[in-house]
Amino acid sequence: MMTSKGYHSASAKGTFTHQYQVKTSGDVQVVLDQATGLMWQQSASADLIRGPAVQEYIQQINAQKHAGFADWRLPTIEELAALLPAEMNSEGVYIDAEFSGVLWNCLSASPVKGEADKFWGLDVNAGAVSDFYLDDDFSILLVRTP
Repeated sequence: MMTSKGYHSASAKGTFTHQYQVKTSGDVQVVLDQATGLMWQQSASADLIRGPAVQEYIQQINAQKHAGFADWRLPTIEELAALLPAEMNSEGVYIDAEFSGVLWNCLSASPVKGEADKFWGLDVNAGAVSDFYLDDDFSILLVRTP
């Protein structure tokens, strides 16, 4: 794993109050955030996905019409960072308990300015926003705007 140093932000954790609602849509569960209006996959990708294969994964999820929708996307870093709770969940990672399977770094759609091979992501083990090389492995948690 290749993570660069110097872009971690321990101050990313805040007190923003989400209003999460777990709902079944189609044959899967999703998380609705009433505070932001976003719909999230409840479960991250079953396997870690290497950066270059992320677009293929998104295409597969949309082709399958996950939860009945075909407009899933990677979140922006702002959307992803808003998921950071102030404390670890029962699985020992920093992501709200409504989400499952997110046990590794989550990739965002936000590139690091001036760095063609780096994107911002969420380090759920440290509870921080960090920059990652695109050839790293990621848990992919997709979002859509209803």
